[in-house]
Amino acid sequence: MTKIVKTFEYTGKLAIADLPFGVTTMDVYLWGGAGGKGGGDFAGEGADGAAGHYVQATGIDVRAYAGVKKIAVAVGGAGGDGTEGSGAFGGANGKGLTGYSGGEGGKSGTTGTSGSGGGGGGATTVTMFASGESADTIKIAIAGGGGGSGGSGRQSRGGVGANTNSATSNSPGFLGEAGANHNGDGGGGGAGGGGAAGGKGGSGATGDAGGHPGFSGSNVIPSVASGTGNAAAASESNGSGTIPGQTNLSLTGAEYGDFNGVQLYTNSRAYGASKGKSGKDGKAVVVFNIPSDAKTKVSGQWKNISEMYQNRKSVSPTGGELSNGWYRIIGGYYKVGGVWKTIFSSDINFKLYSEGFGNPSGGPTSGSVGTGGIPTVQNIPATAPNSDRGNDNDGGAAFVKDDRCYANANDGFGSLSIYSNHPNQNYGFYSRQHTNSAESTSSGSCFIAGTKVLMADGTEKNIEDVVVGDVVKGHNGDNTVIKLDWVTLGDRKLYTFNDSEHYFFTSEHPFMTEEGWKSVKPEKTKERDGDELYKELKGELKVGDKLVTSNGLIEITDIKSKEINNPEMPLYNFHISNDKSYIADNYVVHNKGCFIAGTQITMADGSTKAVEQIDLKDEVAVGGYVFATGKFLVNNLYDYKGIQVSGSHMVKEDGWVRVEDSKFGKSLGTGDHVVYVFGCENRRILINDTLFTDYFDGFEQEGLKKLGEQYFEQYREHEYEADKTVVDTANKK
Repeated sequence: MTKIVKTFEYTGKLAIADLPFGVTTMDVYLWGGAGGKGGGDFAGEGADGAAGHYVQATGIDVRAYAGVKKIAVAVGGAGGDGTEGSGAFGGANGKGLTGYSGGEGGKSGTTGTSGSGGGGGGATTVTMFASGESADTIKIAIAGGGGGSGGSGRQSRGGVGANTNSATSNSPGFLGEAGANHNGDGGGGGAGGGGAAGGKGGSGATGDAGGHPGFSGSNVIPSVASGTGNAAAASESNGSGTIPGQTNLSLTGAEYGDFNGVQLYTNSRAYGASKGKSGKDGKAVVVFNIPSDAKTKVSGQWKNISEMYQNRKSVSPTGGELSNGWYRIIGGYYKVGGVWKTIFSSDINFKLYSEGFGNPSGGPTSGSVGTGGIPTVQNIPATAPNSDRGNDNDGGAAFVKDDRCYANANDGFGSLSIYSNHPNQNYGFYSRQHTNSAESTSSGSCFIAGTKVLMADGTEKNIEDVVVGDVVKGHNGDNTVIKLDWVTLGDRKLYTFNDSEHYFFTSEHPFMTEEGWKSVKPEKTKERDGDELYKELKGELKVGDKLVTSNGLIEITDIKSKEINNPEMPLYNFHISNDKSYIADNYVVHNKGCFIAGTQITMADGSTKAVEQIDLKDEVAVGGYVFATGKFLVNNLYDYKGIQVSGSHMVKEDGWVRVEDSKFGKSLGTGDHVVYVFGCENRRILINDTLFTDYFDGFEQEGLKKLGEQYFEQYREHEYEADKTVVDTANKK
């Protein structure tokens, strides 16, 4: 038996040969092109692309095709990597046999800077056809291309390219889909790989988070059976992560000639893109099995003739295949009954063609275009790796463990930073919480998972499932959720009422009573939300108080606490519009502004501009560079010297005070008003010669009242607050 071994690397061309007479079976070993990685952003580098798929089949019966069909081999290329930028183009699509290429990654958002999606890998194919037919008329074997990863955003990295296939619904369906773009500030989607069924492209991010990954293309392997096109054995592997299903291939036996024992898997073929490394092209190894009938007797024993040579007398003795005038004869034939029969064949000559290879782009995406909004545990990519934002831990490990606190972290923020996973998933959504000491591991007045929230339509929803945009029932009407507020329990206790064993809230959270808002520990409420909410409290919640519920008043007969000893236990809360209340486990509880449209802001060049027209990168007087903008719904609008502003905003008089506590602030009632604000590098806004702060949360306001102008000097040393402001403000847009 003569075995002709042909190896194929990615060339960007289609290799075609006549399947010669005498070939009875074939063996194929195929690797698809890998997926590319997404572009990076502040959350970290783009996530990994998926490995190209691996397919092998031995003993494929091709006797009926020999001398009749042509064989085409197309090696799939790797998808390109995404880039970082504003409206950055996604990674290029990995090419394959025309119609079997991967998709291109989705563009990053045009606002701010984010990562675009990685390209999908091209499929590696072995097909057969007759003259005048399509090159893929007979599909012998196909190894799907890997899916590209989503681009990173500020608040999470993109999803890892999927090794599995989720088939496109496009027709024809061999092309991998493109990743979806983002039209705001966030990561683009990863592209799908080409294959027997092209992979779907990923969606763009919700808000400034990572894009979703693309899926890999699917495979084709012959059936294990007798008959034309079937194989003696066949298998496939989608690989795992960046690693393809086969990373070793050595054919052993004298019949393999020069390839006997040679390692045929080389150069990390089909490996998915990873940190610092682009994805790898695919590869193909095809073995043609041809029975040899030519024999000669040597020392009384018959030997097979597998190779023959001819010396061409007209050629210089220094020429020839063996550099001595001898040329190898690659085939021997004889005619029987008018039909040529193979004596032996020792090579098959393939020619390369550009036509029939590659696609300029992938198929249309089925992913959703990324938009603005608030990234949540429900909408960030489920496979987004942990953020390496800021490379904390004094420049140590690239991926910061999510249960650690690092004081004076080397990330440009200083102060104490906490990096944590969102509850209910083990992949990294980055968050940073304010703490007062290294022993403090959480803050926030919240409820445990499973607490029932009454929705506006009368249904109930677990608090951990509430998302931005939901409408919940409040004390005096319906309220819209505008922001999520999730923390961990830390060293705090949980509380319950009236001998219930359902411990569900922390001591800081205010409940509505017959007399007004109260909490178990008002001083803790002050620590959490500052004086503004503290001043609303009517005292300590105690036995004898009557709680307002959706079914009327309930008297407190007992308040119990319990040590949980689970500092990582997730707690939930959210911010809402209108009356700032919602109903949790049947109790009415509290949740926890800015200038009206048309307010003229003094710019750095002395001109003025309406506040709602202030844009990112503008330069305002005193405040400087604008790094965040947003709008809010408030019900405490004030007039301050002709300027309409929310009562909670800070203004400079003799010192810094809230407008509602100032000398000149006059309330305009409690109706709802849309107000606008922005964050700027020096944290101050000049309007008609009156100086206001930019957006300050409760902690910052308390710091400003205590430190005065010194706060703005120390602000540079505590840029954690700036980061928190950017995220919170953007999330409320």
